[in-house]
Amino acid sequence: MLMLMGIEDVEIKHLATLRTVADEGSFIGAADVLGYSQAAISQQVASLERAVGQRLFDRPGGPRPVTLTPAGRLLLGHAKAIHARLALADRELSDLVSGTAGRLRCGTFQSVSVQLLPELVREMRAAAPNLDIHLVEQDRNDSLVDLLIAGEIDVTFLEGPYDDSRLELIELGTDPFVVLLPKDSELARLAKGRALATEHLAHAPMIGEH
Repeated sequence: MLMLMGIEDVEIKHLATLRTVADEGSFIGAADVLGYSQAAISQQVASLERAVGQRLFDRPGGPRPVTLTPAGRLLLGHAKAIHARLALADRELSDLVSGTAGRLRCGTFQSVSVQLLPELVREMRAAAPNLDIHLVEQDRNDSLVDLLIAGEIDVTFLEGPYDDSRLELIELGTDPFVVLLPKDSELARLAKGRALATEHLAHAPMIGEH
């Protein structure tokens, strides 16, 4: 059965062949560059010409170079644009796989947002300018974990010891706490410049913690 070709039958390799023949000025030169036989180059050009329904090269024969027809020059412009878009897609996909592009949704809480993240985000944006960093702040670990499990954030900071078999937890460091006391208080006399044990604070009235 006879099958008619159309523009939808054009393949990337056809456009690469068009570009290379135009650059080299000959089928044999394009064959050397692309690693094909001259016959394979001729077949690809013929297939492309059938697909677009136009002659793309003038073939003078002999030592003279082949040249693009008006239709060939028009299609070459599109071929170069397609090649550029594919090269861009390749770079963006590589960036996405390597983590230097895409979107990172990060859960956080107040002290991390104020003390750690400003410098960290600046460094990440300098290293990966195509990475969109979105911060989500909550005041409770459970709220952040719920967002993580629901897939609404990709990673999160948590405060204090936390145990959940669904998560992979990595300890990044400790955040010191300071107790402000009147000089004449019993706890101040007990401390005498040393750190207080948690049991000393268990029943002490407190205004708040920061």
